[in-house]
Amino acid sequence: EVGKEMYIVNRGRLQVVADNGKTVLATLKPGSYFGEISILNMGTAGNRRTASVRSVGYSDLFCLSKQDLWDVLKEYPAAR
Repeated sequence: EVGKEMYIVNRGRLQVVADNGKTVLATLKPGSYFGEISILNMGTAGNRRTASVRSVGYSDLFCLSKQDLWDVLKEYPAAR
């Protein structure tokens, strides 16, 4: 899947899971974030997602689109 946004965990717990959907690689808690690699094109996969994330119960997330991020960086170039 092509990533066009990153997410910041506001409330809840999420799990980063392996391709088999069973192995938990990491647990994300409030303040954690994911999806940044795909919107910044930091990996060898270009802007494709590198992992799957699932919620453990109810979660509340903030979403930052790639376009919004680049708009902010244009306005505040020192943040680069």
